[in-house]
This record gives sequence, structure tokens and C-alpha cells, in this order.
Amino acid sequence: MKLNFNNLSIKIKVVGVIILITSVALILAGSIFFAFDRKEFEEKSLNNLQILAGIIGNNSTAAILFKDVLAAHEILYSLDANPNIKGAMIILNSGDTLAKYPNNNFQLIIPPLNHRADTSILIETGFLVNHTVIMDGNVIGSVAIFSDLEEYNQRVKSFTNIIAIILLTSLAIAFLLALKLQQFITNPIFK
Repeated sequence: MKLNFNNLSIKIKVVGVIILITSVALILAGSIFFAFDRKEFEEKSLNNLQILAGIIGNNSTAAILFKDVLAAHEILYSLDANPNIKGAMIILNSGDTLAKYPNNNFQLIIPPLNHRADTSILIETGFLVNHTVIMDGNVIGSVAIFSDLEEYNQRVKSFTNIIAIILLTSLAIAFLLALKLQQFITNPIFK
């Protein structure tokens, strides 16, 4: 037997319309909140990376001036405290790499950047910040830091679970209320 909306009772139609409107409103609200949260997270993450790159840059001034690879590595390994940082480099003004973090075959694959300009970008796999190191008004090098999106991916999973719980709970409450309140519409029609 084919289900036809016109053949349903008015009680079922009223409840169905209420559930449909509630669903659309909740999904729209969740989507707007999700978009806002993503934008806020991106801005906060890029800002934190810019600050971190500035600190690393300020601490590496002497290492860059004297091309001290050991000191540069030591400075970069302070990034070990942040598990989201997947790679970093201290770049000399000539474009040569003074030090890399981690110090293995990790390749920081980045789009072409002007290492003499501050840059912050979101690429497909994470955030990249390039911060110039300046001494006496001259650019002497730069620091590039790459952070992955693992923290954001965990945030999306949690957010999705919370939204699903809210949606299901709200729909259950809306359904129960609709069953009870539809009587105010249908009872006068049946009399």
C-alpha cells in the first residue's frame, strides 16, 4: 500500500508539520553554530601560531646571526610541548634552512612563501605561519611553523555528538508536545 500524505489524518499531519519545522530549525541553528565555531577556531589557532612564531623568532635572533645550528635546533625543540605542531623551520635570509623540527626526514610541504614577509594561511592539512625575524630594522631570517588539524577534527567529532544528542532529545520532546497540543487544533474540527 502506497503512503499518501493526502490520506493521512489531520492529527498526523499536524504532528508531522511540527516535527518538520522543529527539525529544520534545529539543523539550521546547529549549522550556523558550527560555521561560527570553525571560524573562531581558525582565527584563534592562527593567532596562537603567530604568537608562538614570534617567540621562537625572538629567541632565535642570535642563532640566526651566528648561524648556530645547535642553538637553533634547541629553540625549535621547545615546540615539542605542543603535539599539534608537526613541523617548523628557521630560515636564513638567504633562503637556506638553518634548523628543522623535527630533525628527521620530515618535509614541511608548503606553498611557495616569501620568507621575508609575515604570512598566515590555512592549507588543506593544517595551519602555516611564517614570521620574519628582524634585527635593527633588517630582516635576518624567518620562522615557519606548521600545525595540523587534529585538534579541530577532535572538536568536530565532539560537536557532532553533542548536536546529535540535542537534535534527538529536542525532536522527542517536540513529538510528545505535538501529540498533546495537536488536540487544540483537531478537536474543534471534529466537533
